[in-house]
Amino acid sequence: MGRCRLFQYAAFLHVRSELGAPPHSCTFVLGRAHAACWSVQPGRGEHALLSVVCHPSSNYLFRRGPKPAIIAASAANAGETYDKSAHKKALEESFKRQLSTKPFSKITIADIAQDCGISRMTFYYHFKDIYDLMEWSLEEDAKRAIDGCKTVSTWQEGYLGVLNELAQNRQFINAIYREVSHERVERFLMPATRELISGVVNDDPLCGRVPECERTFIADFYAHALAGVTLEWIGNGMTEKPEHLQRRVGIIMEGAVSTALSRFTSL
Repeated sequence: MGRCRLFQYAAFLHVRSELGAPPHSCTFVLGRAHAACWSVQPGRGEHALLSVVCHPSSNYLFRRGPKPAIIAASAANAGETYDKSAHKKALEESFKRQLSTKPFSKITIADIAQDCGISRMTFYYHFKDIYDLMEWSLEEDAKRAIDGCKTVSTWQEGYLGVLNELAQNRQFINAIYREVSHERVERFLMPATRELISGVVNDDPLCGRVPECERTFIADFYAHALAGVTLEWIGNGMTEKPEHLQRRVGIIMEGAVSTALSRFTSL
């Protein structure tokens, strides 16, 4: 049976098992020689995927743990052979789990790779090092928070989303801020706040009457202010509720960008 067809068959068995139809017990070897193998047993639902072993040359990523899972296969994407974003997300989740049990300085690539059931070489396919993984994780959290919230009427919702993401990942953020450096956190905050404020600038009716260099200056000015307030909040242990900080920032920022744009139109 060909690789893609075998992959679809395995996903089909998994789906049928979730629906209660008992598939027969079987073991597959997938991809290149010894690339990966797993067992499927009857009537186990999502627990049907048992022991998993990956080879560095494999195009598949699997995860060990209490609930082993094929990351690249599901009812929705049966037949796909590779999902890079899902793989990176699994590595991110493992990294955050490691930070909940040990200091940042004690985490190794070998720890993360073992937790995900992959080789170190597979890790390096996605990230240069742990710092690269950390920065990608921070950027992804910020993008998710501000997605669809970059207009005059929605930016405060986007900013609150950033604060909530930071608060929900308090242990992760504090570990980076205190054990690595606050510059690492600022490096992810600045692009997020700049994107947020740039959206507000571009959404303003006066935008077209102000030169691009001045629009960029306005966006950068307020983005630095927003990032600075947020960094201080993190440094103080995020004790203030996100909603409270967002409300205070909103009061100060209300109409500020539009006022700045109007002043630049008269220059």
